Amino acid sequence: LFPSETPAAQEELVYRVGHAIHEGGLRHENESRKELETLIAENPRQPEIHNLLGQLLLISNPDAALEQWKLELTISPNHTPAKLQIAYEYLKRGDPATGMPYAREAVLLEPESFVAHNALGRLLVASGDLKDGIAELEMAKKLAPESPDTRIELASAYAKAGRSQDAARERAEFLRLKNALEK
Repeated sequence: LFPSETPAAQEELVYRVGHAIHEGGLRHENESRKELETLIAENPRQPEIHNLLGQLLLISNPDAALEQWKLELTISPNHTPAKLQIAYEYLKRGDPATGMPYAREAVLLEPESFVAHNALGRLLVASGDLKDGIAELEMAKKLAPESPDTRIELASAYAKAGRSQDAARERAEFLRLKNALEK
C-alpha cells in the first residue's frame, strides 16, 4: 500500500514497523528488535512482524530467528518467505530433511518462484537426490536465468552427477553473470 492507502487504524502500526526496519537498516539491531518485540506484544496475531523479527535475528541468533518464522506460520500458514527462510536455515545447518517440507510447500504455494525451486533443489541435492534436485534447479534457472546463485548451485549438482560439461557451462555462466553484476 502507498501511505495514502493505509487505513487510518493501521497508520501507527505501519509507521512503527517502518521505523523498526529503518533502525535495522542502520544496524541498530537492539532498537529494531525492541520495537518489533513491542509490536508483537501489542499485536500478537499481526501478520509479518514475526517474519521481520526473524530476519533481524538471523545473524546474531539463528535459533531465535527460526522460532520467529515458525510463529509467523502459526499466524500466516501460507507465508512463503517464512517457509523459505526456514528451509534455507536448515540447509545451512546440514539438515535437509527438516527443511524439505517447507521448501516443498513454498513451491506449491508459488510455483513461479525461482527462489522456492532453488531452495527445494538445493535441499534435494544435499539429501542425495541429484535427479530431482537438478530438475528443481533447472526450473529455477528457467524462471530466473540471470541468477548467479542458481547457476553455481546447478554447476555443483551437475558435477556431483558426473555431468562435467554441463557443470563447466554453468560455472562459466555464473562467472559471466557475477562479473556483469560487479560492473
